[in-house]
Amino acid sequence: MESVFDAILPVFGILVIGYLAARFGFMEEAAVDGLSKFVFNFAVPLLLFRKIAQAGLPADMPWELPIAYYAGVIAIFLFAAVLGASLFRRGRAEAVSYGAAACYGNAVLMGIPVVLATYGDGASLPLFIIIGIHTLVMVPVMSLGYAFAGGKGRGLGGALGDIAGDLVRNPILIGLLAGLLYGRYGPPLPSVVDETTRLLGEASMPAALFAVGGTLARYSIGGQIPHALGLSVIKLVLLPLVVWLLADRLLGLPLLWMQVAVVLAALPSGVTAFLFASRYGAAKNTVTTTIILSTLLGLFTVPVAIWLIGR
Repeated sequence: MESVFDAILPVFGILVIGYLAARFGFMEEAAVDGLSKFVFNFAVPLLLFRKIAQAGLPADMPWELPIAYYAGVIAIFLFAAVLGASLFRRGRAEAVSYGAAACYGNAVLMGIPVVLATYGDGASLPLFIIIGIHTLVMVPVMSLGYAFAGGKGRGLGGALGDIAGDLVRNPILIGLLAGLLYGRYGPPLPSVVDETTRLLGEASMPAALFAVGGTLARYSIGGQIPHALGLSVIKLVLLPLVVWLLADRLLGLPLLWMQVAVVLAALPSGVTAFLFASRYGAAKNTVTTTIILSTLLGLFTVPVAIWLIGR
């Protein structure tokens, strides 16, 4: 257990430093936003491009991995949305925001550093398979959920437009597709390109964590705190449990691949859930509070989850 904390606490330590730097004015909001754009638009896509271009996907694609992860995520999304509508008596669009907060983890900005710090480069392939198709799965699920809920008057046509725009402009998806095409049809990466993308990829991990902390500093706890606490427990405990049952007990994934899926599922709620809630004007305060509470609780629950699946 001590070794797990030794590996994970520095990861969360960078996040805390980013939070304190922004909270006490050493990093302005514009600087944090710029750092976030660097990570999401350049560093991570190039990291993904390099890894996929060099390693490629397995000839026999292990579809059990994304099935286990995303079946669990979508099941929890539906569960939390129904819970929000029935038990918490929220409107349909707000219930969808509850589902988003309970299932949409910080897979890119926190997932990459946490997984690679814990399991090393050997975990890159399952990590990037899940992250690479994250947008393809989650954007349609979220957008269609809000469309059918009638969020802010946006119908099915508006949702389909949002989906198309988000997919076309998404740098992570572009990096994945570029890596797949280059790995299949291109020559070995020139040494200059390989070294440049390697350095940018290495910079992505601390920069991503610092940006997450800096972004959290602009939010405050408010809204339905008991609701947010319940959603945090669903995200940090129930979702990884469901993914573990699917990946290990039902589909029998190899140990490392199962561990990567469960750790990604165990991460705190991501800022993207707030962006969806803001776009559709539904339960923004509750989602914000869920992100903060789940991040604080994740300081303890994520290492425990890693320790448990390591046994």
